[in-house]
Amino acid sequence: GYTPLSRFPKIEQDISLRVPTAVSYAQIFEAADAALKAVVPKHTTYSLRPLDIYQREDDTEHRNITLRFTIASYERTMLEKEVSKLLESAEEATKQLGAVRL
Repeated sequence: GYTPLSRFPKIEQDISLRVPTAVSYAQIFEAADAALKAVVPKHTTYSLRPLDIYQREDDTEHRNITLRFTIASYERTMLEKEVSKLLESAEEATKQLGAVRL
């Protein structure tokens, strides 16, 4: 369906997580997305998308996953601290999978 654009500016923030290699990207994404859906305010539109997946050569037990969170309100300009608070809920949800925010 069609979603109109907000007349207020969007805010983008990245969240980088260090995760065990046994945990898949899909598990991290689904946990973060479900947590965000639960706390995102009404009358907003948001997206969560992969930005980077990186594994250091000297660390075969972990990899870093970076997600980009974009949000825009249809009622007002959102503040960065509000968006950071939303990302904290995603961080908490991924901790159950062994992720650590970088």
